[in-house]
Amino acid sequence: MSIGWNFPLNNDGAEVGLNDAGIETFRGRRLEALAREINQNSCDAKRKGSDEPVEVHFDLHDIPIDFFPEKEEYIKIIQSCSKYWSNIEKSKKFFDDALDLMMKPSISVLKISDYNTTGLAGSRLERGSNWHSLIKAVGVSNKDSAAGGSFGIGKHAPFACSTIRTVFYGTKDEEGNKAFQGVGKLATHLKDGKTTQGTGYFGVTEKNKPLFELDNCLNEFFLRDKVGTDIFVMGFNGDNNWKSNIIKSVLESFFYAIHEKRLTINVAGTVIDSQTLPSLLEQYTKDDEDCLSYKYYQAIIAGTHYKVNIKNYDEVELYLLEGKKFPKKIAMVRGTGMKIFDKGHFRGLTKFSGVMIAKGPKINKLLRAIEPPSHDCWQPERNEENVSGSKKVLKELYSWISKQVRDLSNSGNAEELDIEGISQYLPDDSDASAFDNSDKRKEDHATIPKEVAVEDTPVRTKFDAKSVTSLGEAKVGPGGKIDSRNLNPEKREKKGNTPSGSKYKKDEEGDKSGSGPNKSGNNTKPIGNEDAKPPLELKSFRSFCTNPAEGVYQISYTPSRDGIGYLVVNIVGEQGEEEIKLKRAIKNQTSQPLKIKAENQIGPVEFKANARESITLTLNEAMRCALGVVMYEGQ
Repeated sequence: MSIGWNFPLNNDGAEVGLNDAGIETFRGRRLEALAREINQNSCDAKRKGSDEPVEVHFDLHDIPIDFFPEKEEYIKIIQSCSKYWSNIEKSKKFFDDALDLMMKPSISVLKISDYNTTGLAGSRLERGSNWHSLIKAVGVSNKDSAAGGSFGIGKHAPFACSTIRTVFYGTKDEEGNKAFQGVGKLATHLKDGKTTQGTGYFGVTEKNKPLFELDNCLNEFFLRDKVGTDIFVMGFNGDNNWKSNIIKSVLESFFYAIHEKRLTINVAGTVIDSQTLPSLLEQYTKDDEDCLSYKYYQAIIAGTHYKVNIKNYDEVELYLLEGKKFPKKIAMVRGTGMKIFDKGHFRGLTKFSGVMIAKGPKINKLLRAIEPPSHDCWQPERNEENVSGSKKVLKELYSWISKQVRDLSNSGNAEELDIEGISQYLPDDSDASAFDNSDKRKEDHATIPKEVAVEDTPVRTKFDAKSVTSLGEAKVGPGGKIDSRNLNPEKREKKGNTPSGSKYKKDEEGDKSGSGPNKSGNNTKPIGNEDAKPPLELKSFRSFCTNPAEGVYQISYTPSRDGIGYLVVNIVGEQGEEEIKLKRAIKNQTSQPLKIKAENQIGPVEFKANARESITLTLNEAMRCALGVVMYEGQ
């Protein structure tokens, strides 16, 4: 039996260079991908019937280079690669650097070990086993619907973290079988004058089988006694911050699995489990703008809990919590306990944090089928057997989530709504002469308590009609729009002051000349009124929500001159402006209904210079948001 490294001949087939598609997938986010893929795979391999969490340990070692299995043989292989690719500067540099590393007295190794798992079963089978899928198969996964991976691409993540693109695997399965094998993802080179494939293996060279008798073949560093799997990333390329980066990645992706006591992580002595999770979230992610797990965790322990069964599928759960510092996003979590992506773009100004968990096997099977290899979104088109059905289910899921968000907005917490970055331009006082704001409630700042009992049914708060929401009085630009030119000057020249998402037509003459009453770039006209003049300057504008449950708003404005024209109403949000549909509009001074045209246009209305007027609006869809108005002269 011959033991060593073997790169199979390619039989005059494809020549393989360094640009491995699987490795390149993870190169830009190496440590994040490593943590996600490794922990997901370990969770998928949890020992059946066990109530204990899966444990995954990340430890960095500096070992003598002589521990490297068949080191001298591997050095010769790298030398052959360097010679074969000497005409390509990038490739030659990679192999020369790899040679320098192999010549040093020691090598950095990231050892990743899991416990309370089944280990990699089927190491003695030719194909079709978990071992074969990991070591030899390309683009193959034989996991069930409850598992995380479905493409067999995640196994490339450790190679992206290896300076020499070399990884060793060791396992002991539940039947007591031990196996060990190395994989090198290098490139085509010459072996005995013939070209090879790009991937080679360390083990039994005949048929590239793993080693089963390990004691006399390997240094004890590579030996394993407990059931589970070890992964050795040789020549680990993490920097000095590798530990904190992996901890952050674990917290961001697996906070729910850890909270549920399904997963425990140990990163170089730092234990992340259900007990340490709150303090570590506060330490590592609370003040990091790129991290949302701290806010998501608050939603889980202190938010309102919802449940629903998606038609023809099964259970989905949702946690929502209001708070002014929250991101208006929901963590979308599949049954594995790993966050897939952050869902945003919710209408309205209510700030919240949320977590959605797909609980049942049917919904998880569908969602797994529409995930890309990166596991960071859901794309119905990927389920080629049932694209329309996948779209329908995803639409139903998103609609249900949006409804809970709207109900949260309408539940009666009449805290002051604030467009991000605008509060500095608003006065502290409210328009008490027009509306009673005496029952306005204070913001409930959520914190992470040690023990919180979470109800299984949503808790509703009755809305007090006397409580109102005020945006105050802001500096207004042409057409009564909040002047955002000083808020984000970098975006002003790109977007001008034109409301996005609305049905406007450009005033080409005004656009060319750059002159006229609207010099900020908002040269627009209402649909169906081609003779309308540019937007009218408003001296002031205010918007109040008096009944979010019914979608009732009061707007007041002060025109700069006499005339007749139209008001165009839109939602003012963080992402710009959104078109809105109006159900009715009543002029408060006369109690007369006003005509609604093109869903969001009111008029014609008569206005007088310096005369403050107000209108009661009812939206077609009940929500709590901030409204903006553009006024145009013309019949």
